[in-house]
Amino acid sequence: MTFAPRLRDFPNRRLACFGSAKAWPTLSPIMGKPINEEVIRQHWGDIMRLAASIRDKSLKPSEILRKLGAYRQQNRLYLALGEIGRIERTLFMLDWIENPICAWNAMQA
Repeated sequence: MTFAPRLRDFPNRRLACFGSAKAWPTLSPIMGKPINEEVIRQHWGDIMRLAASIRDKSLKPSEILRKLGAYRQQNRLYLALGEIGRIERTLFMLDWIENPICAWNAMQA
């Protein structure tokens, strides 16, 4: 199964990048802010433990989202997961831009 996020405002979305967006001047109209690599790096162990907990079914994803959402302003793990989500969304958008028919079929599956 392919990851296919729901992007109702696709034309207004921006691509995330590692490093400076200035490295891709031709893409500047669709580039957004860079990925905060440091927050991902700082919480990588927590992210892996979280993924393992979901995989072995010791925690339900809905429970995790509820707990993280309850105090997201002060939770750096929430920020790290958001940055990973931006990476995933960017990869999906790039696939869609490259081949919209295949991406549409993946969303319908």
